[in-house]
Amino acid sequence: MHNISAIELFSRNLKIFMTMKRLDFFKIVQLTKGQISYSYLQNFRRPKNFNPSIDKLELIANAIKIPLRTMFDKNVSIEGDYSMPEGFVRREALLSDAQNILIAQWEKENERRVADIRKQEKERLRQLAQH
Repeated sequence: MHNISAIELFSRNLKIFMTMKRLDFFKIVQLTKGQISYSYLQNFRRPKNFNPSIDKLELIANAIKIPLRTMFDKNVSIEGDYSMPEGFVRREALLSDAQNILIAQWEKENERRVADIRKQEKERLRQLAQH
């Protein structure tokens, strides 16, 4: 596989997440409250000479509820579970050492909570499939 640029990777992953979440560019325009236009989003179809700002990329990632760093992950696939349950978000932030310790504790707790929610959802789907 050839090396692809960061924006090409973002574009590839955007397409994957749009498919997974059944989104189109019109829906992303709505989710960004019009801060990203349909014509701007169309640039992601042919991203080779497209140079969006990191702010715009972050706006899109937040709108579709995918961490920005995941949008640049070369291992993203249609089979992965990248969604966050309702009421949870991922955010990157500049922290002091003390804040980082507290955030790390919260993250561990929330990872357990998200795993429990996903487990309950899988069980609910399994039960629905049996009926």
